[in-house]
Amino acid sequence: MKKLIFMLGLLAISPTIYASSLYTIEEAGEYAKAKLGLSEELQLEELGVTTIPHSLNVFSLVDTSAEADIFIDIEENGRIIKYKYVANDFEIDELIFEDDVDVTEPEESVEEIEIVVKAYTDLQLKTVADRFINYVSQTYNSTLQSSSTYPTTRTSDTITFYYEEIINGLPVAYKAASVTVSLETCEVIEFLGVPTYLGSYADVKINISEQDAYQKYFDNVTLGTMYKLYEDDNGNIRATAIYGHLPTSFIGVSSTTNEIVNMGLVSDVANNLPFAYSVCVEIAQENIYNEFGINSSNLLLIPSKITLNTNVYTYTFLRFENKLPVINNFIEVEVDAITSECNIVSREWHEDVVFSSLGGRLTTDYINQLKETFFENAQVELSYLDISSTQKIPAYILSNCNYFINALTFEAIN
Repeated sequence: MKKLIFMLGLLAISPTIYASSLYTIEEAGEYAKAKLGLSEELQLEELGVTTIPHSLNVFSLVDTSAEADIFIDIEENGRIIKYKYVANDFEIDELIFEDDVDVTEPEESVEEIEIVVKAYTDLQLKTVADRFINYVSQTYNSTLQSSSTYPTTRTSDTITFYYEEIINGLPVAYKAASVTVSLETCEVIEFLGVPTYLGSYADVKINISEQDAYQKYFDNVTLGTMYKLYEDDNGNIRATAIYGHLPTSFIGVSSTTNEIVNMGLVSDVANNLPFAYSVCVEIAQENIYNEFGINSSNLLLIPSKITLNTNVYTYTFLRFENKLPVINNFIEVEVDAITSECNIVSREWHEDVVFSSLGGRLTTDYINQLKETFFENAQVELSYLDISSTQKIPAYILSNCNYFINALTFEAIN
């Protein structure tokens, strides 16, 4: 089976298209092979049909062979929003966009693979990711461009680049597509796109300036102190205290009315189901305790990340230590509001963490100093923000949600 070697141009679609199936489940597999340039011998099997909240139905397909696993999600309008290639060995046939990169096929020994890893520059890896995005973005009636909000991330064998969606000249807040490239083979091994939003992107006249919105935003934004974990030079995990935008809520300032708007939250519609919203939260907390021994007092629910899809709630709990949230330790849980079945989706939770002490510094004057320092460096930008399940409006928001102030040194952290 040959790997993904090139992408073909796809049909452009409207960002506000409504559900009208253009493909049957049977046709989805052949469509994926044609659009992704996959081998005709590839047998894609249906995993099922799902609906992401406020988005089109998605066909989930998988191929399992002796060489690799391929997973693909295709919206019913033909928009590919997921591609994942998992190789089971180190052999490669043809490389994606091989004309762009000088490729040396690796041997199966560890020494040879390490040499190949060092051979690819960040520019070559980014070129492969950009080319993939250029083809995929033809399925969007919008633009996917490199994101400054989400920094490039690395593992020991991959690098991931992030792209924000631009509609009517404005970025969509808190949504990003990503392309993960193998450091060993310099090929795309995963793409995660932005689902088609079924509501309206308001195209309105902007009559509130950034300067007018600035003070309004910072008078109402929820700022506070939290922990962020990092690994020191000795391999120890430490928690440093930082100050900035708390992850428990997201707001914006309307660019037309100058009013404060909140990012749309999931309504409590499951109260009409056997297990109501509040009960599902308790089930999730109890499951986390039974599984990991973590008490609910050490968990902080993030309201803006709650989703409800086909009667299944997804909750994200941040770690909560010394009465402060830990922004990069979390547990994501799914709870079925009909059966009460609970599953752990993902978990990032470090043990033996050394927490920095604030030594009683968090007085009112000290917090005001942190706030002033934060204001000196923070900026707002105009983006599309959810205000309901069916509408996004242009609003001023914090331009970099990863911007913080070190609560001990007052240095800016991105």
